[in-house]
Amino acid sequence: MGRCRELLIKVNRSSAANTTTAASQVLHHGKGSVNHPADADKKNRPSLWTLLARPGRRVGQARRFALNLCRYLYILAILTAQPTPIRGCNLLDAPSRQGIASKLPCCWGPQLMNVTPCPAFARRLSFWGLVFLLAACSPVGPDYQATRTELPARWLNDRKQIFPATTSGLQHWWGLFQDTELDALIQEAVTANPDLAIAATRIREARAQALIAGAELLPTMDGGAGFTHSRKSEHIPSGGARQDLFLLHFDAAWELDLFGGYQRQVEAAEASLAATREAYRDVLVSLTAEVARHYIDLRAAQQRLLVARKNIALQQRILQLTQERFALGLGDSLAIAQARTQLALLQAQVPPLQSSEAQARHQLALLLGKQPHQLDQDRPGQQTQPLPPSRLPALPPSAILRQRPDIRGAERQLAAANAEVGVATADLFPRFSLSALIGLQSTQLPQLITSGSRYWSLGPAIQWPLVDGGRRRAALEASEARLDRARLHYQKTILTALAEVEDALVDFDREQSARLRLAEAVDSSSQAVDLSQSQYKAGLNTFLNVLLASATRAQSEDKLAQSDQRLALAMVALYKAMGGGWSIETAAPAPTEPVNPKPSPPSGQTRP
Repeated sequence: MGRCRELLIKVNRSSAANTTTAASQVLHHGKGSVNHPADADKKNRPSLWTLLARPGRRVGQARRFALNLCRYLYILAILTAQPTPIRGCNLLDAPSRQGIASKLPCCWGPQLMNVTPCPAFARRLSFWGLVFLLAACSPVGPDYQATRTELPARWLNDRKQIFPATTSGLQHWWGLFQDTELDALIQEAVTANPDLAIAATRIREARAQALIAGAELLPTMDGGAGFTHSRKSEHIPSGGARQDLFLLHFDAAWELDLFGGYQRQVEAAEASLAATREAYRDVLVSLTAEVARHYIDLRAAQQRLLVARKNIALQQRILQLTQERFALGLGDSLAIAQARTQLALLQAQVPPLQSSEAQARHQLALLLGKQPHQLDQDRPGQQTQPLPPSRLPALPPSAILRQRPDIRGAERQLAAANAEVGVATADLFPRFSLSALIGLQSTQLPQLITSGSRYWSLGPAIQWPLVDGGRRRAALEASEARLDRARLHYQKTILTALAEVEDALVDFDREQSARLRLAEAVDSSSQAVDLSQSQYKAGLNTFLNVLLASATRAQSEDKLAQSDQRLALAMVALYKAMGGGWSIETAAPAPTEPVNPKPSPPSGQTRP
């Protein structure tokens, strides 16, 4: 085949006016005398697999490769024609073919001397070689390159309240609360939440759109059959005649993706599918955080209701003692009014807390995909407030880009917008297509399946937009604007994620300090209650002072319960900001059905 290629290069460079002389001169030169750029870079020419592996590079070499393939096919058409006596040649005459045969391998020479080139077969092979040449072109438009973002090595507000962790350690972050009821609620929400099911349907839609985009690269074929009965007008020649027409046909069409517009559509569809998967994971992250947040609100409302009822009971006892002292002439009416005022204020705290408890239950029912009345009133039953550990596992800033689904989704949206620019660019170039039609047509049904009823057509077509009022140029500018917007959105998403993590770290750290002070206040008030009770038993203090000390302790406990709520919510906000709730290492494929698979329950989670 190397000699055939050398032969073809020299024949193409020869003059068409004197084919015999030029061909003889070329064929009698030695191989070392050939000085052509195609031979100069023979050793550096990449293989076909190299070109396929790097479709966006060395486009010129790919086109030369395809052109040489067309020439090989043309020589193959000459060498494989059927043997017939020499009747003259419209490509190379007999002396030229004799010279060619002397330079070809011994098994090819007699065949070339005894054949008549088949121009029709050569044209067909050259035509399909041209098709291969068109398909060898690379897509137009910019190739996507991942954006590099410089991130700090550590968090600004890291005050030793966190320690490094992996992404798999954040998959079941709610296990740090060591609350089995919370674990059960989150697992039930993941299996039945409506928002997560809606996100799953978006994945199915995006996957179908990606299949549609990929189908544009393939040929289409349709079939049909029909029957018509017609009558001509009597006022035209041969009018009034009736005719039946039976028809059976198959037609095919293929638009050659010469400039890669459909390839860019596939890239955009695949990137959009990946972004939809990340949106599903983002909903999962938000869902786990919302279930934990409303569960904490429920527990906090229940805890504060207990403290409020204790305070009300103590204040009622204080009011009773104050009235008894007034009856004995040991007090005045001002003390009674003050006691009644304090009691009314404490009683006014109960309805808002009851409302908060009911609303938290309703939100949990919604997240679990249930109606408010379907959630058992005794669930959640336990009355303990979940508390986070003193130190939390957290990711470094460099891992946020890989963990947060909204950042990953914004990056995929950027890739899709980049591919859309290529789609708009390809619309500026002509479109090449091939069409074929074959069928049977007859006026009589018995003759429909005979060979004489056949008809067919085959041919290429080109369509080039000449005047469109600037519509395609404007569409290109619009796609470039969307690309810039997607890039800015990606950068903003990263900045927002960093700010949310820093805010959550600040809240967690400051609330830890505030809770320590409130815990000290509760301890001090408890000591005051114990001391007042001891003095009362020894006859050194009145029972009213004991009640007042108990009321102060109850107020401190209420503030401590609020601090516990804020601290737990700060932990929830921290892991939501870090994208906790799923793991890159253990991520399962995105669901394809509306019903979501159950996640693996948390196991082996202990308080650090």
